[in-house]
Amino acid sequence: MNFASEIRFADEKTKRAFKRLEGSKSEQELFNSISHALGEIQKNAFVGTQIQKKLFPNIYTRKYSIDNL
Repeated sequence: MNFASEIRFADEKTKRAFKRLEGSKSEQELFNSISHALGEIQKNAFVGTQIQKKLFPNIYTRKYSIDNL
């Protein structure tokens, strides 16, 4: 059973850093690996390791107002 999800970056700084990887020849393999993983997560939110909500770092829940990772 697949559950599609939306990929969002924590902030613009993180998003820009990820996009810079795309243009870097030396970081192309890293960019491709991350892009592939994000694509798989977008298709199925339950792919990979599940993290219990009680284990989310409090700083993330406060700073980014998140309730899911």
